[in-house]
Formats: sequence, structure tokens, C-alpha cells
Amino acid sequence: MKAERFPKYTIVKREIETPAGRLSDKIQWAQEGKGYGISPNPHRLEYLIKDAEDVEKVPYLLPSPEGVKFPDYERIVEAVGNRGLVEVRPHIGADHLLVDSLGLVNAMVLYYRNRELLVRLLNLFHAYYKKLIRRALDLGAEVIFDSWYNFSLSAGWSPKILRELVFPLIKEDVDLVHSYGALIHYYDDGRIMPVIRDLENLGIDFLSTLCPPPMGDVDLANVKEEIGDKVCLKGNIDLHYVIKMGTP
Repeated sequence: MKAERFPKYTIVKREIETPAGRLSDKIQWAQEGKGYGISPNPHRLEYLIKDAEDVEKVPYLLPSPEGVKFPDYERIVEAVGNRGLVEVRPHIGADHLLVDSLGLVNAMVLYYRNRELLVRLLNLFHAYYKKLIRRALDLGAEVIFDSWYNFSLSAGWSPKILRELVFPLIKEDVDLVHSYGALIHYYDDGRIMPVIRDLENLGIDFLSTLCPPPMGDVDLANVKEEIGDKVCLKGNIDLHYVIKMGTP
């Protein structure tokens, strides 16, 4: 790993040797104490996955699910008691792993130029993520927090692509969680109305964040009428005019 420091940021170049070959990436970090800096932070200048040959190298970077622990879980559950539910996020999701290593725009382009490779990557990361979900459930998690916001409508994907590539994988998550008698909370902080019935049909137990315009497209009364008898609804707070612009 090599770091090159500049007044407002640092560029880190990594080269990683695996049994299947070398991977490399380049990341730009805002300097600590210099304000928020670039967005997003960190900002990837060069992604880890560049072509199909890199796919077989990726599993060597993924830690064993058996090493994952939630040491404070039981203590938190005891402290919360019957006043609420304690959710567990086993890991960043399959969508996050894919976008972090490939890039969102690159993933979208790959859908049209090499869909087979995109599906291969998505399935690789999802298989790993499912092992982490199972690990969390084996350790006693009663509610799993599941998010695919890198594959949301607001990220730029279409309902057709979500139905083709993503929703079948989310259904696998739902079925796995329910097989343990646990509940699943699905999170999307953007637009959802064109796929609201799809989300209901997946069998999720909780849905958030139900963003109203302008950040999202949710009218809570309509969603309550559409799926409120099947899914617990959470959120609908205006992120712009209330959270950002509003006064205490």
C-alpha cells in the first residue's frame, strides 16, 4: 500500500496479491479535520474489479463468516426489553460489495454490455452475504436489517432490472430469515412506488424509509392503503424540508 498526501486529501494505492492473481485499486480520502471534503468520502479513483479475470480473485478478500460476532447483542436486547426490537445488520449488503468494488456506473453499463458478468458478480457477493445472514441468525438475531439501496430506483435502476436481477435475491434473504422464525426489515431511502407491490410480494416484514417528495415519491396514506395490512411501515419523514431545512 502506498499513500500520497496532499493538502486537502490523501490518495492510497493498494496492490493485493491473491492465489488467483493481483488486484489493485486507488482511493482518495479527505484529510481529517479539513471539513467533509470530497463526496463520497472515500472516493474511488480506480476500482478493484476491472474485468472478468478479477472475479475469481475476489473471494480471497472476503473474511470467513464464522469469524463474525455480535458481542453486545444480548446486552442491547436486555436493555431494550419489550420496548422495541433490536435489528442486526450482518454486513454491508451484496449491492454495497458490488458497487464498492466495481462502481455504480460501471455496474449499470455492464448490464447492457456484459450482463453475464454482472450477474456472476452479484451472485458471488450475494452468496457471501447470505452466509453472513445465516451466521447472524445462528447467533440469535431476531430481526435482520436488509438494504439494497445501491440497486434502488433512485440510484438509477429500472423496475424491470430490479425484477430481473435483484428481487429474486431479496426473496432468498426473506425466505432464509423467515426459516429461522425471525423478521426482516427492508430499507430503501428513495423512490419505491413503481415497485411497492413487488416489495409486498417479497414477504418483507418492515419497510422504510418511505421518503416523501422531493427526495422520494411516497404518499403515506396511499402506501398504507396499498400494503399496510401486510407490511409494517416505518419513516415518511421529509429529509429536506424537515430534517435539513427545519428548525428545532
